[in-house]
Amino acid sequence: MISTIIILSTLVYINYDKTEQAVNWNTHSFLVLNDFNKLLLSMVNMETGERGFVITGQDNFLEPFHSGKTSFNKTFQDVKNLTNDNPKQQDNLEQIQEAE
Repeated sequence: MISTIIILSTLVYINYDKTEQAVNWNTHSFLVLNDFNKLLLSMVNMETGERGFVITGQDNFLEPFHSGKTSFNKTFQDVKNLTNDNPKQQDNLEQIQEAE
């Protein structure tokens, strides 16, 4: 009877641990995807500001560019830190930074 309880407790613990790891990886993936979306939004804002300035020649149209650049730099560091264990993502980030 006691051995059955020990075996069942061990199995419950192992399954709980696996579930917790899966939840942690899902959370991590969500954070990475969310930051990549923020990077995209920042680049769109930068492009919008540049386009507005080129069309009008007025400096006030550069505000989206400056705010997008600030947001891009912060989010880029965040996503770089989140993906430091993934060489493929690090390569993707380098390509994004070169294009930016």
